[in-house]
Amino acid sequence: MTADLHSVAAEALEAVAAAGDLGALDAVRARYLGRGDGELTAFRRGLGTIADPDGRRQMGQMVNELVERVTGAADDRQRDIERAARAQSLETEALDLTRPAPPLRRGRLNPVTLASIEIRRIFAQLGYAAVEGPEVISAFPVAAGKVGEINVFSSTPLSSDQSVHLITAAYPRMRQ
Repeated sequence: MTADLHSVAAEALEAVAAAGDLGALDAVRARYLGRGDGELTAFRRGLGTIADPDGRRQMGQMVNELVERVTGAADDRQRDIERAARAQSLETEALDLTRPAPPLRRGRLNPVTLASIEIRRIFAQLGYAAVEGPEVISAFPVAAGKVGEINVFSSTPLSSDQSVHLITAAYPRMRQ
């Protein structure tokens, strides 16, 4: 049983050294160190069949030592493979520090603002003009040839000087 253990451990160490990438290394770990069906794990499970307590202890120490050696070799090989992959990626993806940085992405307009811009564009195509400034209300109806006046009460926003401007400059008789 000892010869089989040493031959399996040597086989495992050779397979770890021969693993070319992380996928192959994981396959080697599963084959030799896997919990359910690993070849070295099978030797651990077989320790219970040894009748001699001193022999079981010595065999257990030997199995644990070989498992630790294979695990350490697999970890070292994994670090080597990752280091080689990192070095290769640094060679192929050279970083040019003299190249200007990409432009910063600015924020976007609010959806309400986008809708307002679209509405203004549509009305501009229909012939209307958009005017910016304070809210303006005329006391005279503009439609129908300015025929008559609107009754302006003191409780309406038309009479408030703070929120709405009343246009009376075009009609001198309305000045107060």
